[in-house]
Amino acid sequence: MQATTEATKSIEARISGEVWDRQQQWELKRDTLLETVRSVATFKNANFGVIAAFTAARRGEQTDPNLWAAKKTEVVDVWQKAQERFESAPLMTALLGDERINDALANLGVSLRQSYSAITKNAPEERFTEAMNRVNQYHHECIAATRSVLGLPDGDWPDYASIQ
Repeated sequence: MQATTEATKSIEARISGEVWDRQQQWELKRDTLLETVRSVATFKNANFGVIAAFTAARRGEQTDPNLWAAKKTEVVDVWQKAQERFESAPLMTALLGDERINDALANLGVSLRQSYSAITKNAPEERFTEAMNRVNQYHHECIAATRSVLGLPDGDWPDYASIQ
């Protein structure tokens, strides 16, 4: 009887430990991916801020050079901070071992930097539009990969291609 009780307790402890380990792994995935999604959103929003400011300047809506210089400095600083935060995302998600997320993040980062470059260097609109289309594509891929790693069903996402 004592041997059975000890064996039962041992099995319960092992099962409890395994459940705890799985729970900890789940929480690490969740926390890592939530922080990654936040950094993606922050970077995209900062990119939209740059786009709005430089588009307004390009259209002649900003006529005061001092005000334009201050706004330009502000949006570029916000963009640079967001980029720095975003750059840590692939390092965090590498812990999860999912290449799909890391590839989508890398492609999204390149596309965001390309759209930034296109708008800040007054490139032709086609170059900017192509970069923004890629931003939207890779953003969708990041979300799909994140949902997959979390075990969530695929979702329908709005088409952000019209947001430029």
